[in-house]
Amino acid sequence: MQETSRAHWVLLIACIGAGCGVKLPENPRCAVTTDCSKGQRCDVADRTCRAERTKDKDAAISDQDGSDAAVDGRAAGATGAGEAPMSNAGDTGSKMLAEMGAAGASSGEDTAQSPDAGMRSDERDAAIQSNDSGTDSGMKDGTKQCAEGLADCNGDLAARSSGDHCETSVGDDVDHCGDCTTRCAAGPYTLAACESGHCYQVGSTIDDSSLWMSSAYGSPDAGNYAYQLDCDAGQLLVGLHVETQKSTGALLGLGAFCGHPTLTQNGEGQFVLGHADDRLIAVYGNDQKMEAADSLDFGCKSDETITSLSVIQGDVVVAPVKYTKTVTQIDITCSKGLLNTASTFTFVASRVLSSNASHPALTGVRTDISCPPGQVVVDLRGKSGGAIDAMWMICAPLSLGVSPVR
Repeated sequence: MQETSRAHWVLLIACIGAGCGVKLPENPRCAVTTDCSKGQRCDVADRTCRAERTKDKDAAISDQDGSDAAVDGRAAGATGAGEAPMSNAGDTGSKMLAEMGAAGASSGEDTAQSPDAGMRSDERDAAIQSNDSGTDSGMKDGTKQCAEGLADCNGDLAARSSGDHCETSVGDDVDHCGDCTTRCAAGPYTLAACESGHCYQVGSTIDDSSLWMSSAYGSPDAGNYAYQLDCDAGQLLVGLHVETQKSTGALLGLGAFCGHPTLTQNGEGQFVLGHADDRLIAVYGNDQKMEAADSLDFGCKSDETITSLSVIQGDVVVAPVKYTKTVTQIDITCSKGLLNTASTFTFVASRVLSSNASHPALTGVRTDISCPPGQVVVDLRGKSGGAIDAMWMICAPLSLGVSPVR
C-alpha cells in the first residue's frame, strides 16, 4: 500500500480538530513554491500546492541543539507497495543472512549452485549414512527416507541410484524452502531468505521513531519560508537539486531526491545498503528570480548513501539585495554501507560531491555535519527566500528488517 503524503494527514487532522468534515479541498496547481499560498509548498512530483506541517516546522525552528529529537511526520513502518511490514531482525535476521552468505543468497535471479547448495555438510553426511545403511531407521514401507529437514530433490535416492542422496536442506534453501518446489521470492527492495522451511524477505529498515537533528547553520531568523525537504517515512535522502548563481556558484535554491533503501549482496558475499526508485520531492529558495541561475542534480550511486554534509556559510549578492550569512555551498559525502554482525550498518566514505562544481571555492565558514554512527540522512530543513538562509539536517538509525512472506 502506498504511503499517504504527510501533508495530507496534517491537513486532515487539523480539519477534524476544527470540527469540519473530512473531505479535503483540491490542491491548486503550481510550478514553484511562490505560486502557492503562505504556509504551503509546491510538490514537484505532481505540481500541486500542499500544506506545510506547522507542528513540524515549529519544532524544527526551535529544536536546534543537535540532540536526539523525535521529529513528527515520519510514520514508522512504511513499506513499498505489496510488501509486508518489516520488523527488527535481531538474531533471526543475522542467522538468515549468515546462511545465505554460506549458500549463496538468491536475489530473485537465477544463480548457479552446486547440488548440495544450502545444506550443511554434517547433515548431508548423516543423511547419506542413514539412508544407505539399509537399517529400519532409513526405511519407510520399503522406501528409503531422508532425515528431517533434508530432501532428495534430484530424485537419485527415490530411483535407488548412486548419487548425493538427500542433497537439499529444505530448512534454509531459498530455492527449495520447506519442499523441493517452493522458491522464496525477493521483494523490490529486499533479499529472499528461508528459515525453518518458511520464506522471508530481509532488507534494510529505517527507524523513524528515533530521529536526530543537527544544529542550525546560516541565519535561522532570516528567510520568508520555513522549508522541509522531508523524505517519505521509511525513505532516505540520496541526492540534491541545486540552483546556483551563474557568476559565483553560490547556492540560491535547494531541492532533495529521496529513495527506498535496498539490500543487495555483492560478489564478495557482503550485504550492501543501497537505494532505488529515487524522486525529486520539492525545491525551495531563489524565490525572487532576480537573475538566471544554473541548475544541477547530483547524488550518490545506487549502492551508496548520504551520511554527512559540509556547508559553507557566507554572503551572496543578488543585485540589489545582499544576503548575509546564508548557506552558499553544500557538499555531500556518499558512503558505502555494509551490514555488520550486530545487524546494523558500518559506513565508509567513498566520495564527495559539491553544489559548486564549476567555480572557485567560495569564501566563508565551512562546517562538517555528520550523522551519528549507523545513521543516514533522511530530511533537510531550514529557512529560505531569495537564497537558502539556513539549513539543518535530520538523520535516522538504519538496521536489518525481516518480514514473513504470506
